[in-house]
Amino acid sequence: MYFHLILYSTILGMMSFMAAAQQGVEVYEKACHTCHAAGVNGAPKKGDRISWRKRLEKKSMPVFIEHVQKGFKAMPPQGRCFDCSAQDIQAAIEWMMQDDKLFKKANQA
Repeated sequence: MYFHLILYSTILGMMSFMAAAQQGVEVYEKACHTCHAAGVNGAPKKGDRISWRKRLEKKSMPVFIEHVQKGFKAMPPQGRCFDCSAQDIQAAIEWMMQDDKLFKKANQA
């Protein structure tokens, strides 16, 4: 009985954690699209393989996340998504890069 209680508590905790994380498209629509849809101030556009590829070849995902969190060049801190976690930011970045074959290959390993 005690085991089942712990198991159910663990499952409920995992479900609430998963529900709390935002989807990449949601974060993009809420905060990122303002600059990344039009490429404002050099922001790489969603699906722009050349721009994302150049960045992906030089930087890792933790660097991308740090740039968003702290702000980078013209991008304000958190990309103005102040309720976004590092997971939310990563989901948005991955969503913007999803059309790039290099990105897909790097994430298959």
